[in-house]
Amino acid sequence: MKPFDDFVELLRQELIELAQEKGSLDSQELVQKSQELDEFLNSFYAPPYGLKQGLPTHHTDETIEEMITVALCKKGLIDNSRLPRLKELCCQMGKKLKLSSTQLDNLDLLAPMHNLGLLVVPHRILLKKETPTEKELHPIHQHPEKGYRMALAFVKLSSIADLILKHREHWDGSGYPQGLKGKEIPIECRIFAIVEAYCVLTSDGPCRRAWHKNKARTELKRCAGGQFDPGLVKTFCKLINRESER
Repeated sequence: MKPFDDFVELLRQELIELAQEKGSLDSQELVQKSQELDEFLNSFYAPPYGLKQGLPTHHTDETIEEMITVALCKKGLIDNSRLPRLKELCCQMGKKLKLSSTQLDNLDLLAPMHNLGLLVVPHRILLKKETPTEKELHPIHQHPEKGYRMALAFVKLSSIADLILKHREHWDGSGYPQGLKGKEIPIECRIFAIVEAYCVLTSDGPCRRAWHKNKARTELKRCAGGQFDPGLVKTFCKLINRESER
């Protein structure tokens, strides 16, 4: 079975469920959407990162994008309780750094869609409480590349495909999949990495209680220069400090 067959089958299932709930698609439209999904599946098997240059893969619409969001939620790859805060802080950082409106829009979209590639990682690996084995880590470390290929198949998501590819890179070059370092990493990804870590640390998780904001800030500073852009960590901590004083 091709690596993305599971993903396409998941999309088909979600599309049918969504259409039944909304009464939005008749049987002929469902067949058409299924054929379109098959077409973009075939675009994933040539360089770079599997994309065939020039193939018209943009056959999808807002219904398909909504379907992806539903799939991410069902697999636990989006935390709806944390998402509004994540997007808000990304926006505040972006505006503080004077990002363009396009960059701000892309950062806002990256927040819910960054884990797109994890949709094709076996669920048992994602749910495993023990430390993953080296073999199990392999598909996890591939998820930015898989998400990149998936995003290129969607009109709206294609604008953040490069950000999805690079959102797990680290300032010191220890991240994946390309081992980028410093300002080789897009600023949107550097912002997102800091904000996501902060939101995770300050929220309750399956096996731990939320950290106090001060402890979370201390952890961000500890990782500055390693995982995170040190200049952006300073900016973010100042932003959080001002917010706490209100």
